[in-house]
Amino acid sequence: AIAPFGMLGLETSLALIITHLVEPGILGLSEIIRKMSFAPAEILKVSGGTLTPGQPADVTVFDPKENWIVEPAQFKSKSRNTMFGGTELTGRSVLTVVGGRVIE
Repeated sequence: AIAPFGMLGLETSLALIITHLVEPGILGLSEIIRKMSFAPAEILKVSGGTLTPGQPADVTVFDPKENWIVEPAQFKSKSRNTMFGGTELTGRSVLTVVGGRVIE
């Protein structure tokens, strides 16, 4: 069988970073928040990545201590292609707000 191109990373990226960079003390939590919010907006020269009045307030609320097992069948994304299925990770998104609307 031929594997599909690419790998889904959106639903595991935060937990992988917390598990492999924050927990071992390589990066601080505030540093990864900046690298995953403000820095990409700055690089792309788009508004966002801050909670400044008048700017988009797209926000992800997460529990940095929650342990969970990656179960691709439970992903919200259409793709299930991940090499992390069955992996235990720490840190999980709890709530996402986009354009003032809670996204499930």
